[in-house]
This record gives sequence, C-alpha cells and structure tokens, in this order.
Amino acid sequence: MFVSIEKSTGNLITSSACGSIENELQNAINCGFTEAQIEVKEVTDEEFKNILIKSNTKELTLNEIKQNKINELSIACNNSIVNGFYSDADGAKKLYDFELENQVNIVTKAYQVQLSQLAGQTLDNISYYTKGGECHDYTPSQFLKLAQDGEVWKTSNIQKYKDVLKPKVSACTTADQVNAVTWDGDVNATQTTI
Repeated sequence: MFVSIEKSTGNLITSSACGSIENELQNAINCGFTEAQIEVKEVTDEEFKNILIKSNTKELTLNEIKQNKINELSIACNNSIVNGFYSDADGAKKLYDFELENQVNIVTKAYQVQLSQLAGQTLDNISYYTKGGECHDYTPSQFLKLAQDGEVWKTSNIQKYKDVLKPKVSACTTADQVNAVTWDGDVNATQTTI
C-alpha cells in the first residue's frame, strides 16, 4: 500500500491499496498539493492504521473523514479480492487463492489455452491448485471457466468499491453518515459468487 502524507502536518492525504508511488503522488497532486508538500511512501497495513489513528487525533474536516473512509474501503476491496474466490469450473465448488501472483498465473494459463485453441492444437488437462494446496486437473474449457470466475470476482469487488460505496461516501453530508458506510454492511453492494 502506498500513502501520501502532508509533510508539514504528517496528515494522510490519500492512499491506494494497489498502484505505484507515481500514481499515489499524482493522487495527492490531484487533491491540490504540490510535490514539495507531499511525502509518498509504501506502508504495511499496521503502519496505515497508525497513520489513520494519528490523523484522527485532530479535528478532521468532513472531506478528510470521507477520504479516510474511501481509503479504508479501498483496503477492504483489495483484501476481499486477494482472499480468494470460489469456482465450480469442474463441477465442485472450490476456493482459489487470488493474490496478485495467482491472478497473473491464472490469466497466463487461460491465455495459453486460448492461443492453443486458435492454433487448432489440443491441450492436455491443466493442473492448478486450490487454496490450501490441493492440485486438480482441468480440461481447457474448465480452466477458462475458472479464469472467468476469478475475473468476475475481481470485477464485482472493484465495482462494489468504485460504483457503489465510494459514491455513497461522497454523497454523505455528516461524519456519522460516512462512518455508517462499511464494506460488509451494504446489502446493495454484493459481489457475484458461485
């Protein structure tokens, strides 16, 4: 996770669960700060919580409270994605890891399946691991379904964050309304599950 902090006060400006230092710097500049006013650094979840606590010790404006909530929801979105997804691609519902490395591996294997199909080649079964390390074999079409289920999971989480919860926070007019918005608490913002 990357955060941008206002150098003079030590207050959090923005944060991003994914991205880069350059993206976070641009986010802070978009918030009206100059590059000289900003310190961008990578932090752990624990360090981020401490930054939020420090920021909350002063009287925050409604916009700062909203930004903190948006940061919190961004982290929750990322955590939900990487905690894994369910797929019944081979007929039995199983849980799969979806850390960034797993996302890349699944997409790469699915791409290989598609390339072989375009070339008219026949592929043997594809081996892949469920969360917890149990290896299963999948036909090419089953593996494409598995990859699709992973992408649906990722997209539904991102849509929940960007299209439902973030606008909901932006529309709030009080700190209590902002604080009432939670990742798990909004029944109108559910992800697709298998």
